[in-house]
Amino acid sequence: MPIETRVDGGIAEITLAVNKVNALDITNTLALAEAIETAGKRKDVKVIVLRNEGNGFCVGADVKQISNDPAGIHHSHEAWARLSAALHLCEIPVIASVDGHCIGGGVVIAASCDVIFMSERTTVSMPPIKLGSWGGSTFLVRLVGPLKARASMMTGRTLTAAQVAEGGAIEAVLPSGQLRDAVMALARDIAQKSREALRMGKMALNAIEPMDLEHLYRFEQGITTNLFVTPEARAIREARIAAGFKDK
Repeated sequence: MPIETRVDGGIAEITLAVNKVNALDITNTLALAEAIETAGKRKDVKVIVLRNEGNGFCVGADVKQISNDPAGIHHSHEAWARLSAALHLCEIPVIASVDGHCIGGGVVIAASCDVIFMSERTTVSMPPIKLGSWGGSTFLVRLVGPLKARASMMTGRTLTAAQVAEGGAIEAVLPSGQLRDAVMALARDIAQKSREALRMGKMALNAIEPMDLEHLYRFEQGITTNLFVTPEARAIREARIAAGFKDK
């Protein structure tokens, strides 16, 4: 199963195994959003754990799918906005267990969660600038802070999990073999608490945040669309796809 949900002891564990690096086409993006929404509404679930199989937590949208159908950028934006909102506005806590590449939309997913664990092998980047585009800085700011995010967004450079953790947003950076045990230990602790208190508490935490995540993401998506359709961005995108997204 590309997206599998298991529920036990008040914990819904959702595993992402779409492909080796979890590049999400529109169908799988919507499927993940639906899995989060469904688990979040279950009264026997108090906390969600989102984890991955393979070498990547998520490398974002399937650029090849969108590039072959430029009109699909609108549908992709709708799907990703729904996924981010499903995580951020979920009425119960969501823990991200990030193991491997966390790129583009992967950052959107992780930073939309309430708690983030990363493995030592995890790498994080927001590379739209390398495709002649822009997007997702709202979420990178949540992870590393506004000024460090600027340099990363303007270069598309890759950060290690340790570098991301310096911003204070990461619960722990651990060896891959220890990651699930640590994540599930916290999940079990949360699952012992009142579901209603968790629901109301998360609502309060979202309300006092300085960033309106949903509004700002939509604003950035408008910029992404404007850049996506330019001849320059199209040429850069096609060259990157032909090169297998490898840097020179």
